[in-house]
Amino acid sequence: MQLFREVIDECGFMDLGFVGPKYTWARHFENGSSIWERLDRGLATNNWFLKFPSTRVHHLRCDSSDHIPLYITFSGLESHNRKKPFRFEEMWLSNPGCNEIVEAVWHGSSTTESNGGILQRVEKCGRDLSWWNRNVFGNVRRELEKLRNLLLKAEGVAVLSGDNTQRYRKNMIDGVRDGEGILRARPEEIVPIFVSYFNTLFSSSGHNGFARVLECVPNVISDEMNASLSRAFEASEVHVALQQMAPLKAPRPDGMPPLFYQHFWGTVNQDVTSSILSWLNSDRLISDNIMVAFETLHCLQRYNSSRHGYMAIKLDMSKAYDRVEWHFLEGIMKKMGFNEGWIKLIMLCVSTVTYSVLVNGEPSGLIHPTRGIRQGDPLSPFLFLLCTEGLNGMIKKAEMDGDIHGFSLCRRGPKLTHLLFADDCLLFCRATMDECGRVLDILKDYEEASGQKINKTKTALFFSKATDAAIKNNIKEAWGVPEIMQYVVGTPFICWEREKS
Repeated sequence: MQLFREVIDECGFMDLGFVGPKYTWARHFENGSSIWERLDRGLATNNWFLKFPSTRVHHLRCDSSDHIPLYITFSGLESHNRKKPFRFEEMWLSNPGCNEIVEAVWHGSSTTESNGGILQRVEKCGRDLSWWNRNVFGNVRRELEKLRNLLLKAEGVAVLSGDNTQRYRKNMIDGVRDGEGILRARPEEIVPIFVSYFNTLFSSSGHNGFARVLECVPNVISDEMNASLSRAFEASEVHVALQQMAPLKAPRPDGMPPLFYQHFWGTVNQDVTSSILSWLNSDRLISDNIMVAFETLHCLQRYNSSRHGYMAIKLDMSKAYDRVEWHFLEGIMKKMGFNEGWIKLIMLCVSTVTYSVLVNGEPSGLIHPTRGIRQGDPLSPFLFLLCTEGLNGMIKKAEMDGDIHGFSLCRRGPKLTHLLFADDCLLFCRATMDECGRVLDILKDYEEASGQKINKTKTALFFSKATDAAIKNNIKEAWGVPEIMQYVVGTPFICWEREKS
């Protein structure tokens, strides 16, 4: 085998990789054991690979031989003429030509004062910047590709060998299994699978069980608060909201991230602000909870009462923002006392979004969601906190009814039942099956009403020192999540060390 490897190195062959099952040879024994190996593979020189970069070696299935057949194709997904979406590049800002293009487009004589006029100018900026990037600034990615090819030709074997071939190729989705487990490899088959997945993810699952949750939410919005929320928006607030956005996150379909508006605010300010205002007008820190959590877990670890133990439950919600039910969010705001005008404005912001899926770099499909709030939107964290008022109210009601008992850091101190950290939550209660069952019932009702779903792979239990081992096992079995033995506090959240096996 060593001589064979030396021949491969001497000839300058490299592994072309593969698509399909991992192993190409199998030997099965009468005692039920099996040996699987990847003995068969496609090899080629560097020059050959540079001439046929889209080559794919497919591992096919075969039941009549120990070896599976290899099927080699000389064209793949890379030959597909993809329409790459425009993306504004931060590096363009270092060149005065970028500023000149935006200034020329924005102050052109054909623009109007309507929203449509602003959108048209933004799209024209994108088209002109694309041309300028290709012909004047220099397409950086294209130049890098040229330099990479020159490097490969000069040092091909050293740079590209074995598994590095796969890394050299662009990240492409060659195939994906559908809901029935069938491998789909053609582009026209791959795209609908992704679109269908996200359509399902962003589709409402109904709005059952609202009443049980909403009856626990208090009306806390006063007339003064509603008056403040309903006042006319000011120009300074538009600028403040823009500055709070992450510069390069959540670009629009036109490819313009917040950075574009932040950098060119002096140019676009008047038109954008006027447009937004015309449409809009037709303090506790999370670090406080972190400190409370640290002290509570520290006391819980040392708690050694013989009467009963206590437990902490670290909850993590799966795809928390994507699963928010719009009807539930609207119901929460009504129950809390927000006025109809404000609720209508918020729900308009939430429900008028559409998504496209990037499959191999190309926008595909148009998804009209019926649930979920946008990642990267500065408003989304606040809307999610409104939804958690449902969970907050149900836990408080259960405590008032005596169904669960919070943990106190000192003898006459307040009972702590829960702490909220954005889409994470820490719950505290007695380590009994009764209280464990009540918490599970609360979470079930909350999941059904809000659309949230607990991520059990990131959820864990933490018990006080005096908790009986048999009770621990029963509770862990009921929850279906592991116990953690230690906690490490960091910023901005608490990290957990799981039980060592």
